[in-house]
Amino acid sequence: MARTRTPPSTAQAVRRRIAGDEHIRDADAGLDPVLTPMRDAMTEWAWGQVWSRPALSIERRILMNLGLLIALNRPNELRMAIRIALRHGLSAVEIGEAILHTAVYCGVPAAAGALCIASEVFAENLAPPSARPGPAHDSTTDDARSIESRPTKLRRSAPPMHKK
Repeated sequence: MARTRTPPSTAQAVRRRIAGDEHIRDADAGLDPVLTPMRDAMTEWAWGQVWSRPALSIERRILMNLGLLIALNRPNELRMAIRIALRHGLSAVEIGEAILHTAVYCGVPAAAGALCIASEVFAENLAPPSARPGPAHDSTTDDARSIESRPTKLRRSAPPMHKK
């Protein structure tokens, strides 16, 4: 009797959409069957209950992950997160800025380790910098005015705490 296949859960579908088939294949390859309940529980919680929430975009969650994984010194997960960032359209410049930002709060050694990992992932997944489209990033032209001139969108999701 042929076994009917259970449709993938919402969590598994979110995981596949964000991380991609290759990641799932690599992550699940050789997993000891005794460990699959833990993998399934992590998938249901992380991908099904957290990543699928609508309040933050996937791109914002990805940027947060970069910072968190750098702070926690999780190189294997950081490598995966950088690949996911590229898969979802974040540029090498944006990833570099995220790493630079973490240096202020997590320390230069953490950011330096992340730079090495990012360089490896970029070499595997991107054309050389000279062949990439768009203007090269020149930090000498950045100043406070460039930040001030960026459009911002402020939202208040709750009323102010203090009333007069």
